[in-house]
Amino acid sequence: MKKTKSKKLAAKEDSSELSLKNVICSKKKLDGEVSELKNNLVVTSGTYFGHAKEQVSFFFPSLDLGMLDIFKIIHDGQLMDEEEASAAEHLGSPPATCAQDGPSNAIKGGRLTTPHLEEIPVKEATLKNY
Repeated sequence: MKKTKSKKLAAKEDSSELSLKNVICSKKKLDGEVSELKNNLVVTSGTYFGHAKEQVSFFFPSLDLGMLDIFKIIHDGQLMDEEEASAAEHLGSPPATCAQDGPSNAIKGGRLTTPHLEEIPVKEATLKNY
């Protein structure tokens, strides 16, 4: 009777070890897939960010977009990394606000006006579609 219990326990132990190995193998495979998906997301985001910059360049050819960066944000009126902004918030800086009473940009007579920039010429042909 003791041998039967020992055999059953050994069989359960072997089964448990096999199950554990399968779980570990599955986890490694899923971790690899998650990593690949994260990389694909970064590549795809970069691609569409590039498309957006090209469109802005098309509409506003004189505008220098060299400082734009997919990994930067505007915080307290400055362009910075998210980590820098997070650190600044932890040091007690007030959060940036975006509330406005009206539209900040307007296209008038083929020119874009903004509160922070001088008028920027806009391609007339592109305005007719909007």
